[in-house]
Amino acid sequence: MSLRLIIAISTLLGAASFAQTPTAPGEAQTPPAAARQIPWPTLLGLRSHQTARMFPLVDRVVLVPDGATYLDELGRWSAAGRWPVLFEDDQYAPMFIRAFQPEQVIRRDSVGELPETPKQQKDLMESVVIRVFGGDPTQDSLRETFDRARHIPAGVVIASPADPAWTAAVALAAGHGQPLAWLSGPSRKPHLALATGEAVELTRRVESLVAEQGYSYAGLGDQIDAITICRTMAGKAEIDRAAWTQAPAPPEFQDGPVAITDLLGRTRQRGRYAFVGWILGDEARSAYMAMCSLFLEAHNIHLYNTYPEKDFWLTYGVSEAASVMREKGFEVRTAGGENATERAWLRMLPRGLSTDVFVMNSKGHANDFDLYSGKGYPVDVPILNRPVALHLIHSWSMRNPVNRNTVGGRWLQRGAYALVASAHEPLLGAFIPPRVLAERWLAYVPFLVAARHWNGPYSGPWRISTFGDPLMLCNPPEPDAMQRLSWSSQDIPGGRDLGEQAKAAMRRIAEDGDREAFAEAAAALNLLGRDDLLIKLWTVAKQKDAQASVARPVLGALFRRGDADQFMLAWDQLPARDDEAVDMLWHLLLPRLGEGAKQDWLYQLQATIRQPLPHVDLKRLAPHLTRAFGWTHLRALIQRELDKTRNEHARKKLAEMLKKS
Repeated sequence: MSLRLIIAISTLLGAASFAQTPTAPGEAQTPPAAARQIPWPTLLGLRSHQTARMFPLVDRVVLVPDGATYLDELGRWSAAGRWPVLFEDDQYAPMFIRAFQPEQVIRRDSVGELPETPKQQKDLMESVVIRVFGGDPTQDSLRETFDRARHIPAGVVIASPADPAWTAAVALAAGHGQPLAWLSGPSRKPHLALATGEAVELTRRVESLVAEQGYSYAGLGDQIDAITICRTMAGKAEIDRAAWTQAPAPPEFQDGPVAITDLLGRTRQRGRYAFVGWILGDEARSAYMAMCSLFLEAHNIHLYNTYPEKDFWLTYGVSEAASVMREKGFEVRTAGGENATERAWLRMLPRGLSTDVFVMNSKGHANDFDLYSGKGYPVDVPILNRPVALHLIHSWSMRNPVNRNTVGGRWLQRGAYALVASAHEPLLGAFIPPRVLAERWLAYVPFLVAARHWNGPYSGPWRISTFGDPLMLCNPPEPDAMQRLSWSSQDIPGGRDLGEQAKAAMRRIAEDGDREAFAEAAAALNLLGRDDLLIKLWTVAKQKDAQASVARPVLGALFRRGDADQFMLAWDQLPARDDEAVDMLWHLLLPRLGEGAKQDWLYQLQATIRQPLPHVDLKRLAPHLTRAFGWTHLRALIQRELDKTRNEHARKKLAEMLKKS
């Protein structure tokens, strides 16, 4: 079936892809004849796509200071238009804005506090979704509002008002038109695994919440096919496979846990009824992940293959996927073989990663990843210049998603908003090869859904973790994409145009050299993604002896430009050196050390050896330090790190280095 025909059928179906007759909870419903021509994975994506097209896109981003203002701003979405809403911060908001490139960025004043009780908070959150779909929260329930709009949700969003990821839940419920359901009870830490009884109880509770919405969900291809969990929970679960009658095991099955996202959305009798995405984190990052899914489109893709180009590894090669994606209008970059070594990876890190989708084939452990030759580590995960959707073939990468010293945890912390990885050893066959992934994405299969086996031995509960919005698409670039509307900033209560604020601050600098204005202008320009103006401001700040006010905001701009000399000048002015700044220093300078590095660079790098694996940095610095300062200097530095390091693996590696030096 051609893409043009698929879209035409989708338009005829509208957002409500099914007949409006009521169904008992869990009862399967037969789609209309037109829908039955489309495979259920594509139909799910088209339902998401069509709902998005119901709302005109307003060419703005609104920044808010707190949760109450966030809900107030989301509640202003309507059939007339919607726009991204983000918490103002120094990392995720600027990254999103650089990718989205809005006509205006509005900064809102606080409207006050959230209601005190969980019941009041839930009512307020649900009222936002009701208003977006044209209902009256004082009279209408969410179900009544959807029914009146002839809208059938494709998924259910499950959250807790006590967990900060509620910000993603409300946005995705309002953005896709999904009911909100509330999962109460204490959370378990994401690196833990539920026991079998706990896992069975959680799957039962989740299914009960889905059933309570009153839509059919029993099988794939009916009304509810997606679940988004927006809260902290254990990332894995132990299960008794004999109790899961629809859970085929891989031939090479090993004992151990399965990913919680691959267990939920299933019953022990009927098997999978929905695909699950998981969002966790603070209010700012959770909102960011939701907004990326709802508002960013993929135009370029980077395919990175570290596997040998022979034997069974060829199945996971990227050349065929690259050809397929290019044919459909994507800008595609590939790397493999000698272009995917440790040296090549490190030389990719300066200036950061600028791509919409990153597909990487690797192997290794939670705190390292193999390259074609050599290894990478969590500290080597690229600085992201823009949000990225990541498909990562790599064992153990999501063993602990909230630990930035693991491979998957570092990608999430950097700003990956959709991520496919593994919670345990999954075996290579559990992953979908890049060529098949590309074909599914281009057929409008949602990003996370495309990454799982739909039948066969790996289709049962397994070890592939899926983070983000399960309705997010990676569809072909569309030349007739929705035009953005221009609205006046005057319609936002308590809203101020950030661009105008930046101009006013720069005028104060020009007129009277106001030192406070330097910090104000730098923060605004960083949020606006205006690296060009930020670097010009840095030049003026140096002339006015105001570098310290501008140093941290301009550091990222200088990094993205690749200007090592100016970066070091800003580095020297930092009042404090956060983890991301330290990683930028290493990513920018390390690949240049062979070019006749300045001694100051070596001093700064040896002063910022990174924990918990200091031997990684020392091994890479060793030849340069020895050449510049001699063996005695290197031995003293190794001993310094050995004295303060508590990680046993690192201590062993440092002791080996000391012995060899």
